[in-house]
Amino acid sequence: LDQDKEQICVDNRVSFKFIKQKAFLCITYDDCPATDWNAYQKIHKQYDSVIPAELGLNINRRALPIEQMKIMVEDGFEIVNHSTSHHRLERVGLQKAVSKEDNKIYGWFTHTFLDGAELFIGEETYKIVSHGSDSNGNYFVVDRPFLKNYGIGTSIQLSDEALNNELFYGVEDIEKQLGTKINHFTYPYTVSDKRTRKLIEDTNKYYSCRAYNGYYSDGKQKNLFDPGLNYFPFENKLTLNSASFDLYYSEEEIKTIFEKAAKTKAMVIQFNHTWDSNFKIEKMKFLIDTALDMGIEITTRTPIWDYYEINELSNNN
Repeated sequence: LDQDKEQICVDNRVSFKFIKQKAFLCITYDDCPATDWNAYQKIHKQYDSVIPAELGLNINRRALPIEQMKIMVEDGFEIVNHSTSHHRLERVGLQKAVSKEDNKIYGWFTHTFLDGAELFIGEETYKIVSHGSDSNGNYFVVDRPFLKNYGIGTSIQLSDEALNNELFYGVEDIEKQLGTKINHFTYPYTVSDKRTRKLIEDTNKYYSCRAYNGYYSDGKQKNLFDPGLNYFPFENKLTLNSASFDLYYSEEEIKTIFEKAAKTKAMVIQFNHTWDSNFKIEKMKFLIDTALDMGIEITTRTPIWDYYEINELSNNN
């Protein structure tokens, strides 16, 4: 680090000024399925030095054994929190009005809140007991009849207790089991809202949180301008950009985007799911080789934060 910064003294206070910035690639795998081990063996260990990546851990839903996770951590992988159960961490609006004494809600979002989730629907609290689908679409069923009629746009979100649980439950125990710190977070479905981000900011648990910008907000137009690119000093640290280049971008598009990252000294975040049937080992190798050829350093978020000395958040333990 010393060659990348110079010490300066102002009013008898010593600080540092960066005289060099670097381009980074951060590879992340979400959910901790058993197939992450296969990616580790067939991709990341195939280089002279193991290529590190992040494992986004769902504490209550992982399939990757602790012993394999330990081996990967020893080889430079970093564990980040991907929530306890992968519930949606943003507010959504009711798409179809419901009547008092009914107990079923329809909508595109229903699968993103799982059985057992405690929700605020309007100002009342309900718990999801089951999911299903019929001719009207997908739905979930709550544990009691609605206390009132709810119109289109009524707020639906995790209860305060449930949100807190999704963000922080079990983290210290996992840290002890793995002998490592969990410094960063990845939003399920790559989405959040102001309430979620404020809770993270107020508790000072995570250095950063990963979101998404691989497509524009309409979900139809691919972002070719700055997908997955983040620029120091990372003012968007609670909504870091990421993209799934291996699935949605051609090799030529990847080269163009990585050239921009190398030129502008950006941090690129690539995310994917090894359980996805479209996950391709050779495409990931191409992505890694392209980054290495361009002089982009491949690492995980904490080493990047250490490089820039921006670990201003405490870990509360």
